[in-house]
Amino acid sequence: MGTGRHETLTLGVLEAAKQAERLVLQTGKVETAEYLAEIGLSFETLDALYDESEDFDDFNEKAAAFLLLRDAVFLTLGQPSDNEALRLAVEIDPSLELKVMGGLSVESEAAALSKMKMNAGMRLYDAEE
Repeated sequence: MGTGRHETLTLGVLEAAKQAERLVLQTGKVETAEYLAEIGLSFETLDALYDESEDFDDFNEKAAAFLLLRDAVFLTLGQPSDNEALRLAVEIDPSLELKVMGGLSVESEAAALSKMKMNAGMRLYDAEE
């Protein structure tokens, strides 16, 4: 889902979402989810898992288990390579076949919006830092 703004959704990811038999979004609380609903796509989200989890570690474990049980296209926020739930799912089942399609990273959009170059001294922190 890129950064959650529908403008950051790549055409390749949008086409994969349109063709998905089952579409799962990391969260439905972003503009991209509203956009996908507006164009007629139905999807599930992991929002209930966020609500019932004690912390991010607990959420990631539950999300990985959820993903292992479903044959779905999963749209994450930011870069899929940075998604801990996906990493855990592959760790649990190394034979899991994933087609990873990149999107605009949070860092890239932040740099563009701030009109700064990432190497110009800008540093972003996540919730764990």
